[in-house]
Amino acid sequence: MKKIIILFLFLFVNFLNAQKTDAANKINLSIVLPDEDEMLSYNALAKLNSKTIQLLTYNEIVSGVNNSFVIYPSLVIMDRNIVESGLYNVNTIKLEFNYYIKNMESNTTFSSYTKEIIGTGKSEREAINNAINKLDIKDEKLSRFISSGKEKIIDYYKNSCNQIIAKAENLSMQGNYEEALSLLISVPSEVSCFSKAKQKALAIYKQYSSKKCQEQLLEARGYLAQNEKQIAANILSTINTESTCRNEALQILKQLEANLNAQEKKEWDFMLKQHNDDVAKEKAAIRAIRDICVAYYKKNPVTYNYIIR
Repeated sequence: MKKIIILFLFLFVNFLNAQKTDAANKINLSIVLPDEDEMLSYNALAKLNSKTIQLLTYNEIVSGVNNSFVIYPSLVIMDRNIVESGLYNVNTIKLEFNYYIKNMESNTTFSSYTKEIIGTGKSEREAINNAINKLDIKDEKLSRFISSGKEKIIDYYKNSCNQIIAKAENLSMQGNYEEALSLLISVPSEVSCFSKAKQKALAIYKQYSSKKCQEQLLEARGYLAQNEKQIAANILSTINTESTCRNEALQILKQLEANLNAQEKKEWDFMLKQHNDDVAKEKAAIRAIRDICVAYYKKNPVTYNYIIR
């Protein structure tokens, strides 16, 4: 007897992993999980999510902010039995456990994995939890599944990189900076045009930062009014040196410097050193771009309502 457990899916993005320093340089897969129902408990979903993150990490894939490519599990009950024994009955569930890597834009499956697992427990939910626990993330078949999906994703970016950069440029011209940056930051370092995409992202970030600098100045002045000098300084230091607010930000920074104590002056000098260092500025810009992308996907979650067969 078969029963499809997975029906309607929602996008689950692990934002903490997405904010790691090297996340933007690796292939990103968004994790899609089923809704909680009478068969899948919250604990089972948490375990399923944890197992999937472990699987991706083991295979050097980031569970991050890329909405184009997803990995999702599908659980199908193949058989169920109840065995009477002693104090309580034992539920046995035979699951067909499936994983898929899919390009959501083209609705194309890049890779798939299937394995039958038997779980036991006092209830069907507990038996399903037990089956999920038995999934071995170091299974060679799972590694081949990830490797196959990774190769096809890299091929996709190799073949589509120029179109991605052109689309991002058009989006930035329309003022859709966050979407443009999110598109560019998804290009992994394994692709030859990674540097080209990064430079385009930095150029668009400059445009974005010029637009945002007035808001940053207003925010910094708000913290200054509360005598939160360090927070204000940190905000001002993130203003792009090529933005239209640069001179005004520097003027405020100089005024701040004159009112710092010894410890604050030490922290201040370190911050200024980073602010004036080209390498440090680029790293700060990349971190800022990543934060922008995380915020963009939080504001624009993608929900997939379809039946997985």
